[in-house]
Amino acid sequence: MSTNGTDSSLLGIVFMLAGAAVFSISDAVTKYLTALYPAAEIMFLRAVFALAVIAPLLVARLGVHKVFAVQNRPGMFLLILFGAGETLTFIWVLKYMPLADATAVYFAAPLVVTLLAIPVLGERVGWYRLTAAITGFAGVILIVRPEGGTGIGVAPLMAVLSMFLYALVLITLRRVTATENEARILIYVLISFTVIGAVATPFVWIMPTLADAALMGLMGLVTSLGIFLVNRAFALAPASVVAPLDYSYLVWATLYGYLFWGELPARTVWWGIGLIVVMGIYILYREDKTRRRIIPPHGGTHP
Repeated sequence: MSTNGTDSSLLGIVFMLAGAAVFSISDAVTKYLTALYPAAEIMFLRAVFALAVIAPLLVARLGVHKVFAVQNRPGMFLLILFGAGETLTFIWVLKYMPLADATAVYFAAPLVVTLLAIPVLGERVGWYRLTAAITGFAGVILIVRPEGGTGIGVAPLMAVLSMFLYALVLITLRRVTATENEARILIYVLISFTVIGAVATPFVWIMPTLADAALMGLMGLVTSLGIFLVNRAFALAPASVVAPLDYSYLVWATLYGYLFWGELPARTVWWGIGLIVVMGIYILYREDKTRRRIIPPHGGTHP
């Protein structure tokens, strides 16, 4: 590999690690806010503040047409629908589940994408990847089923629902990004979250303190920063290099959960996290191997 390629990959690694750390901070602060405010209000204020800062910057840089001219309206509608449902349920789940447990379930989303890619996207998925996805999903069962318990509570079930919605977001993104740029997607998601939040929030509104309102707004900006960092990571380095580093998020989530709420994952949760991580990395390896076999090199650019 050339020196430039090595430098690019190293920079991609830094961006991915930074993105995971940023997202973990956002979710930890969101968990703190869920003890005080309803999920709809948190989503609304996060979106409003982020939109107020990001929209003018993107419009000034790209122009109104490039930012707002949507080509795939059905796809964008589904993306907004799944995204709003996933965001609301995840914020709600953070109130009732340990931070590490709730976020660990999320990392099973790529496994679900692998399973849904067959009927939804018409992709061919080999037996190795299919078996890995099913095995990894067993890790979800270990996380949501309490150690020594006989049933699964409402919050863990909602965590699984939120993860499935996130998987649908990822699948929809595969279609939408074929015609829509990242700036357009981000703007429309923020606008839709603002509108949905504005409709729902009056029924559950709790007047926030100035500090908490500023914190919600800051979380919107922090989340947008996380999206930028992760996108840059994938632009600078191969997915097989940077994608596994996303699991570093779990280290931060466990640390914050212990420091601020005295939470430590149970033994079965650790087993579940291990299954999800190992199977997720294996699927990524198989996908990268297949891609390298089918797509020839392109002068140093990444497929």
